[in-house]
Amino acid sequence: LTEAVRPKPATHLVGAGYGRTILRFAGDTAGPMLDLSGCRDVEVAGLALDAAGNPNVRQGVFATDAARLRLHGLAIRNLSAPASHGILFTGNNPGRDHGVTDSEIRDCLIENIAPEDPWGGAIRIAWGSSRNRILRNTIRNTGRGGILANDGSTDLIIRGNTIEGSHGEGLGIEVWVGCDRAVIEDNRLDHWLSIGGSDLCAARRNVISDKSGVVKFIGIEGIGNNCVVTDNLVDDGQQIGISVSANIRKD
Repeated sequence: LTEAVRPKPATHLVGAGYGRTILRFAGDTAGPMLDLSGCRDVEVAGLALDAAGNPNVRQGVFATDAARLRLHGLAIRNLSAPASHGILFTGNNPGRDHGVTDSEIRDCLIENIAPEDPWGGAIRIAWGSSRNRILRNTIRNTGRGGILANDGSTDLIIRGNTIEGSHGEGLGIEVWVGCDRAVIEDNRLDHWLSIGGSDLCAARRNVISDKSGVVKFIGIEGIGNNCVVTDNLVDDGQQIGISVSANIRKD
């Protein structure tokens, strides 16, 4: 690719599996490899997006003002630009309108996403991107962390993911500021499951563990009202097992 692929709404872009259908980026203009902005009812499956270390790749998949996207069976790898993401769904900052809603990211492999940059992340759901499902993905070697949600992205389901190699802050999973009613279940991650300023969330049956000798800050952090944290295991690699912190009201 020398520029972003921009499918039309209701398109199915389906390869023969990410080991056989491989798209590499060789462009000289900054942007995403796949841009789904403005799309509805688009499926992308069975292919690899390989940035090949090209510093012009800012995201593997980018979308804003979109709905009912289905991403599955993808490999997204080898991004090196500062603050790059494997997948970024976002609305407007700070308005939280025109987000990406009612979409699914499942059964993907996302690896080597700006591992030396403090903001490199595998999946970010941002600024009013609500009612999305993130299921059974494998994430390895990221600059900040694995699955990050922020600023009014409500009603997320984050379930069955495996996350390792979270550098920097080591935020394996984070739902930050107004990501109310997030359900975070049955994930295996190395460090720091954070519920930060989000209410009515649940974190159940997660395993947070890194026995390699790498230590980050917190195993499970709960900052919010009426949250449920139950049946989790925190087992090595954290300075603090469970923290209910920060200077806001927490019931």
